[in-house]
Parts: sequence; structure tokens; C-alpha cells
Amino acid sequence: MQAPDTPQDVLSRRFSNLDERARLLAFGDAAVEPIVNALNTEQNVTTIRAVVLIGVLESLNSDKSKGALRTLLSDARPMIRAYTANALGRVRDQCSVPDLIRLIGVTRRSTREI
Repeated sequence: MQAPDTPQDVLSRRFSNLDERARLLAFGDAAVEPIVNALNTEQNVTTIRAVVLIGVLESLNSDKSKGALRTLLSDARPMIRAYTANALGRVRDQCSVPDLIRLIGVTRRSTREI
């Protein structure tokens, strides 16, 4: 009999995006740390995969997943920050408001430099 999957097992294999999402959601908060690790270590993560993984954190909508999303607001990649900001807005996370305001200021400075 094969051992049950872990979040790390799911993240290491290629599933369809919907299948991966469903499998990760089934783990609940146990999937949060592996998802953040995957986003942090996969520097060339595709947009679709990032959206799926951030979407799982959003759907979990727990204190732990919202904390992970707030951490991702500091990611060096604008794509990750943007999808994370949207996710936090959709879950109406009050604790992220100062970070989101700071992010708006960073974004405005970045666009002025272009």
C-alpha cells in the first residue's frame, strides 16, 4: 500500500492546475508552508502556477494562510506581489492594510523611474 501524498509530493509532481489545487486544498493549513517554499524556490515559476498556488492560500482563508500571503507581499517578483495583493483584498484581510499601503507607495516610485 502506497503512503498518502504529502503537500510536498503534490507540489513535486505535475498535475493539471485544477487537480493540483484540489489536492493541496485537501491538506488545509498543512499545505501552507510547502506552497510558500515552492513559490520561494521556483524563481521561474510560471504565471499560471503562481496564480494557482496563491489561489490555494487565498481559498484556505485561515490565519496561517493569510500570514503567508502577507509575507509574499515582500517577494522580489512584481507578479507574485500583485497576485498576492489581489488575494488579500479578496479575503478582506485587515492586517494586511499597512503592507498594501506600503506596496502602493513602492509601486508608484517604481513606475516613476520607468
